[in-house]
Amino acid sequence: LTSLLLYSILFIAVIMWSYCDEPIVVRGRPGEAVEFHCKYLKKLSDKRKCFCKMDTVGTCDIMDSSSFNNTNKQKFTLHDNKVEREITVTMKDLTGSDAGVYWLHITVSPLIGYEGGQVIFTCPYDKTYSSNAKFLCRGICPLLNRDVLIKTQPGKSFIYDGRFSLKDYPAIGLFTVTIRRLAAEDSGKYMCVVERSLPNIYTELQLIVVEGKCNTMRYLSNDSL
Repeated sequence: LTSLLLYSILFIAVIMWSYCDEPIVVRGRPGEAVEFHCKYLKKLSDKRKCFCKMDTVGTCDIMDSSSFNNTNKQKFTLHDNKVEREITVTMKDLTGSDAGVYWLHITVSPLIGYEGGQVIFTCPYDKTYSSNAKFLCRGICPLLNRDVLIKTQPGKSFIYDGRFSLKDYPAIGLFTVTIRRLAAEDSGKYMCVVERSLPNIYTELQLIVVEGKCNTMRYLSNDSL
């Protein structure tokens, strides 16, 4: 990537989360704008879409979301055409720091992950609870909140702990949890949890880890289970 930047050309690899195809590679020069398009299944039309950039620790930092209503339009624009079932992302005023790997992610469950790869759970919540603690737990978590895998800390929106990282986006009512270096035993039920005066708010998620070389994420329909 460094050698490419010497020629003032930016290479942006976009991974469409729902397939194991080769990434979409977008090229642009500093100061220019680039645009790319990704199709999705009809059943996902009403699901929340997020556009994020992978950082050095493997966490996907959300740059734009369908819930932003393009408030971040000076740099990024995400447009969801539900009739054509196509997402269009525009990036303006490119700089060297924009080069990298991005994900288009749609909130669905269950997710398929691949051994050795990673998955990203997206956990929406009511913005009334923007300052409340959030965490991810495994199994039937309402029973004494057992098996908490990672949890926010006061005053911190990002937590990194071994294979797990959690990032909270209170402005849009969403937190994400990344699980890296997946193994078969990671398959199972998980809960996104917003902590409050009893009862807490739980959102159930399902993860299936299979053998394979693809380290992106793919949607698994209920019909294929």
